Amino acid sequence: MKVGTFSVSLPQPKEFFDIPLSAFAAGRSMPTKILIGMQTGERASTEDAQEWNNTIMSRRNRWTIPSLRGLLQRLERFNMIAAGWDIEWDDLTDDTPKAKLDRADKMADINTKQTATDNQPVFTGEEIRIEAGYEGDVPDESDDI
Repeated sequence: MKVGTFSVSLPQPKEFFDIPLSAFAAGRSMPTKILIGMQTGERASTEDAQEWNNTIMSRRNRWTIPSLRGLLQRLERFNMIAAGWDIEWDDLTDDTPKAKLDRADKMADINTKQTATDNQPVFTGEEIRIEAGYEGDVPDESDDI
């Protein structure tokens, strides 16, 4: 009898995982990095997130909203819900609040520089407020903040 070590050569699970993962992500038009939650580099993660948000918005507009409208119209027809409903979602492709405020800050800087030059601002206060994501009119002092 001879005693020795038994060597086993097991393949890495990566090979078995990568192909189905890639196929699933491709079938959903979804970046693989978003699916598994691993994004390296700020630019890559931002671009993948923007592309995925565009895909989701497209699916909402082409499939989800018409399907929901059909369901709600049936529920309305059978008097299960009241008439006058509407479907609203936030726009996923819209800029972040930080990006909006950064643009509004740049607009205010441009106004300051231009006013110092010829006393004519380039942007109105209303345009800057709208760019920052607020209503255009300036709130009264009596309005609650």
